[in-house]
Amino acid sequence: MALVDEKMLGTGYKLFVDNFYTSPALFTDLLKKNIWACGTIRSNRIGYPKTAMNKLPKRAVQMCSTIHRGTGGNVVQRKVKGGNGQWETLDVPVPDCFAEYNRFMGGVDVSDALTGYYTSAHKTRKWYRTFFFHFVDIAIANAFILHRQMAGMKNQKPLTQKQFREQLVEELAVLVRADVPSPPPSHKDETRHLPGNFATDSTKGRRQCRVCSQKTPVFCKACSVALCFLPKRDCYAVWHEQH
Repeated sequence: MALVDEKMLGTGYKLFVDNFYTSPALFTDLLKKNIWACGTIRSNRIGYPKTAMNKLPKRAVQMCSTIHRGTGGNVVQRKVKGGNGQWETLDVPVPDCFAEYNRFMGGVDVSDALTGYYTSAHKTRKWYRTFFFHFVDIAIANAFILHRQMAGMKNQKPLTQKQFREQLVEELAVLVRADVPSPPPSHKDETRHLPGNFATDSTKGRRQCRVCSQKTPVFCKACSVALCFLPKRDCYAVWHEQH
């Protein structure tokens, strides 16, 4: 609650969050300050009812809301196989909280999916480290979404999320190396922009080319970036012309 802007308190905002934040205690505290909230909730969250009465199936999605009633008039159509083995379309009632949650949380669910594929989080005893890695994942997912939008505007093929993250790591590594003081160049460094190989075998140690994103065993010894060095794909020359 200390993170909430005091100007928002008592103004009647409606919050839609995922199960990372949802808890009965938080929602009750928010409601006392005239801030409504709705979100999916985990059954092992502190404050979650432990009674077996009205227990839901394990696969059912569970919601916590101070905005909606438990029942509503909305329905969705679902295909269900009947006793005769034939599929038929039925109207299934859905609470209002699910309809509004899907409406307002679409972008968050996409972000959760992207961060779930390649997460930087790992087990830690420090709660603030969990927040830190979570925010790093969100920043990377947002950057990847922007990359896809910009590629679409330029009629270019966007990188996959794995390729995007690999390129991000390489660029961050270059920045880190740039901050490390290096000795002054000697006479032997006059032609230091020379190609090198990651391994003695060209089939091993291949990395993603900084220009075309294809795999290559060659890198520039000065720039420390992977670059294709082939007659039909001379990314080595393209890179150095641009930089």
